[in-house]
Amino acid sequence: MDENNFSPRSRFFSFILCLFFGWAGLHRFYVHKTGTGLAMFFTMGGFGMWWFLDTIMIFIGAFKDSEERIVSNWGIDAKSLAEQVNKYRA
Repeated sequence: MDENNFSPRSRFFSFILCLFFGWAGLHRFYVHKTGTGLAMFFTMGGFGMWWFLDTIMIFIGAFKDSEERIVSNWGIDAKSLAEQVNKYRA
């Protein structure tokens, strides 16, 4: 697979967000899927079913970001995480 098919987002962080805050769609906001993140927020994670499916999708490595790239990297790159935080602070 081409390197451009993989998201720079952390699969571990997505999984943790989904596991604890999946009902609010925070993992979808993290991968820039704002529309579906809002839908999850207002439906409490699709009444739990959407949250459950996303948790499985992230765990097995089939979850994609807003640009249709697979979120597959389990590691957390501290530099890119700091860049993302600083981007939202500005």
